[in-house]
Amino acid sequence: MRSSGTGHGDEGFLHSLLEIYLSDSQPLISELQSALHDGNCEHAQHAIHALKGMAANLSAHYLHNLAQQIEQLIKQNEIDEVMQRLPEFLNACQELEDLFNTSLSH
Repeated sequence: MRSSGTGHGDEGFLHSLLEIYLSDSQPLISELQSALHDGNCEHAQHAIHALKGMAANLSAHYLHNLAQQIEQLIKQNEIDEVMQRLPEFLNACQELEDLFNTSLSH
């Protein structure tokens, strides 16, 4: 029978999730920025969708909501609005990355 409390397995799982986010998020952020710069909505939508899923898996609600808004705007081809919201999204990504790096260093 498994314990319902927080154990070492839970810590290991969380550590793995954080490492996956840290290794996978930067290439997706780069893909998003490049796709938006090139006007490639299909690739931009793929990248933001993946980032949205990663945020949801980590219960990063603020980042998830921003990603969801940007994904909708991309689907509606509202690229000017996406570009206005992108800095807030990128700042939220950086804050989450900084938090995770701090957590992993302890």
